[in-house]
This record gives sequence, C-alpha cells and structure tokens, in this order.
Amino acid sequence: MTSSQVTVIIMAQIACWVPILIATALSIFYNVKISALFYEIAAIVILPLNSILDPILYTNVMREKFVQFARCVHGRSKEREETQLHVIAISSATDIQ
Repeated sequence: MTSSQVTVIIMAQIACWVPILIATALSIFYNVKISALFYEIAAIVILPLNSILDPILYTNVMREKFVQFARCVHGRSKEREETQLHVIAISSATDIQ
C-alpha cells in the first residue's frame, strides 16, 4: 500500500467524520445549539456515505496485494500464469472452431 493510497483512505474518513465531530465539540464545549436536523442528515447521508466508500477504497487499494498474496500461496509466478492463460485461450479458440 503506497502512501498516496493511505492518504486517500484517511481523507475519506476525515471528510465523513469531521463535520459531526466539530458539531458535537461545539455543542459540548461552547454550548452552541446544533439543530437535530443536522444530526438526522448526518445519520442518513454522511455516515452511510462513509460505509459505501470504505469497501470501494479498500478494494481498490488491496486488489494488487491480494493478487500478490495469491501468487505467493499458490507458488505461481506472473509469467507462468500468463502462459497458462495463453494456453487456455488457445484451447478455447480451437474448441469453438
């Protein structure tokens, strides 16, 4: 995982949670009246958006790591896999004809 990928994940978390944290801190420490509508919108829109983004971000970030892990577990090199895929493609093409 590169630092830019980690940065994207952290920024997504911050973008979703900071408005709620700021509103709560203002309400607790400075007695600012925060509308219940704000919390309702946050609960209906912002937090589910965070839940939607997480799998997308982690899937995109972890895809290459999973492939590397699978290769390691199965003991296959990238060249061997490409050769096997090429053989499968050729045999499939001859089966069609």
